[in-house]
Amino acid sequence: WQAMDWSARIEMERENYGSAVAFLRRALELSDQGSQTLLLELRLAEALIEDSKVTDDEAALTEAENLLTSLVSQFEPEERTYAEVQERLGDAYYEQDRFDDAIVAYNDALDANPNQPNQVQIKLGNAQLAAGNLNAAESTLEGVTLNDAYSVNARVALGDVYLAQDRREDALTIYEEALALPTDAQGRAVDPELRIEVANKILDLSPGNQETQFALAEIYMNELMLSRAIELYQSILNEDPTSWRAQKGLGEAYQNRGEYETALEYYQSALQNEPSTGEQIDINNKIIEVDEILQGNNPLSEHGQMAILSFAQIYIDADEEIEAREQLSILQDEYPEFQADRVQEMIDFLNNSRPGEYVESQGRQHISTGQSHDPYETSPPTSGPHIGNNIATYGVNTSQIPDELQIHNLEHGAVIIQYQSGLDQPLIDQLTDYVNQLRT
Repeated sequence: WQAMDWSARIEMERENYGSAVAFLRRALELSDQGSQTLLLELRLAEALIEDSKVTDDEAALTEAENLLTSLVSQFEPEERTYAEVQERLGDAYYEQDRFDDAIVAYNDALDANPNQPNQVQIKLGNAQLAAGNLNAAESTLEGVTLNDAYSVNARVALGDVYLAQDRREDALTIYEEALALPTDAQGRAVDPELRIEVANKILDLSPGNQETQFALAEIYMNELMLSRAIELYQSILNEDPTSWRAQKGLGEAYQNRGEYETALEYYQSALQNEPSTGEQIDINNKIIEVDEILQGNNPLSEHGQMAILSFAQIYIDADEEIEAREQLSILQDEYPEFQADRVQEMIDFLNNSRPGEYVESQGRQHISTGQSHDPYETSPPTSGPHIGNNIATYGVNTSQIPDELQIHNLEHGAVIIQYQSGLDQPLIDQLTDYVNQLRT
């Protein structure tokens, strides 16, 4: 019987309630009479109730009710299992639309164990709502939301109460709070079907709510309900033809469907509508990703090459010279014919936009004191072999610091102000005061 019981539990987790019922019936046939039989009957009743939600089997509900009614008399009210039996009995009544009986059972469960999980109070609130006891339902569910800031189910049920009270704005607010909660207090993801239900409730109250439309489309994407996501993104785009978010979403949906040419078109359209810098980077990455798929082992097409050029411009605008030069080097080395004039203009801009001359890094190899190494390309050096087990004293140094030592300071984020020998003392004093001010 234990093997049958465990098999039933697995099937319950998989939501295969019919199979769970069959395993539990077999477990009951094999079990000895005693406490284990009572617990098996309780689990059988639960499985029958859940199965009836799928099959609309009234006979299963009747059987569950009979089992639970019998079980109530087998436990004392102070026993933990008594509260669970009453909760399941409330479930059986609720599914039979016997809401007043469900209210009594849920209250009995709470009286027997006031520390019952919030789910019992939520069930009670739903039963009170279904029975038309709106004030009682409001009080019950508001109590849950105050005690559990992450309870999506309580907020949805409370929103339903507000809606029944014709408090549409309050309902909209509480539904939006529910949709904004992707996880519960334990960090578990909220059921996607529930989030879809909540989003649709919001859109019923506020049809043009674009943020909710995007949230719903994202849920569809995460659940690979790609046709629904495409339909929703297209609806947003029909209302707002310049929505880069909708265009990017369509690109992602078509990419997931393997329709790469269409995805590429939407990604490029999204870039024309001025997304943020971070989004531009993400979209260009997606363009390269799609282009690599389309080209196979061949070089990137003009679409991918333009994405690389866009990266270079983004990095120039962000004053990230090294990253910009890396992208421009890719274009010069691998795609020398692609917009060569513009690439050279960008390189010239980098060369002329700041004092000094760009010098490639000579690396960060650690050496010991006195060890020979390749000559530095600049004086003073800013990269290259350096002493790795020592560092110059921070502050004002009146004697020259060896090149191999100061590079180590630079590696750790130091800023160094240097002057040539023979400088007038008043100017040295000014520099000293300046450095001391910076360090305080």
